[in-house]
This record gives sequence, structure tokens and C-alpha cells, in this order.
Amino acid sequence: MLIENGFDDAQNRTYVTACMMQVKAGLEPGRPYSVKELDAHLAKSSISLSHKMEIKSALHAAGLLKGDVIDVPAPRPDANVVRNICARIEIDPPAPGTKLSLAAVNKAIRERGFGSTHSIDIKEHLYAAGVL
Repeated sequence: MLIENGFDDAQNRTYVTACMMQVKAGLEPGRPYSVKELDAHLAKSSISLSHKMEIKSALHAAGLLKGDVIDVPAPRPDANVVRNICARIEIDPPAPGTKLSLAAVNKAIRERGFGSTHSIDIKEHLYAAGVL
């Protein structure tokens, strides 16, 4: 039987849907596939691109994709944001590939009289941009 014990109805429905899609695509139902294996198999089939994406989504939701981690490149820091923040606290922006000193940022914030909430916001933005 496709439904395994110990799962609730939503999990069962997700699993059964994924297995049915595997059968329709000519894959062994219930077997986990890596993204590479799945892509290779689906490339040989005449299934539409939208259906291929649907199959991948269903397998991912059912936990039937092995190693389905997607590498997302880190966003590049927005140089304008960093320059604007540095101008507001009156310090020089860091050179490309370098970072600001936390002590220097704290000193500049303290000298300009920013409150603690504003100070935290400034540091969060600089940290998110990768320059702190």
C-alpha cells in the first residue's frame, strides 16, 4: 500500500500524490531520487516542462528528493546602502573586500547621539551587507 502508518492525512495525501506522479513519469513509486537522477530521467521523457516542475515540487513536498538542497548565491551587498549609512554616521566606507570595525562604528554612533534602537538598525544593515 502507498500510505505508510504513522502519517496524518495531509502527509498521506502528499506522499500518494508524489508516488502517482512518479508512476506517470515512469519512475519507481516511493523511491527517493536525487535531483540529478530525476533531471536525467525526465529529460528523456516527453513530459511538458510545467509537469516536470510539478513532479519535482511534489517529490520535494513528500520528502522523496535526496540532497535537494539548492545552492543560492549570497546576495552582493548594496554599496549605496553602505555608503549612505557611513555618511550618516560620518565614517569612511570600507574599501572593497574589507570590513568596518565594530568599535569604530560604535564610537561613531555614540558621538552622533543615535539612540539604541537606531544603533541596532544601523549595525543590522551593515552586518546584512557583509561589511561589519
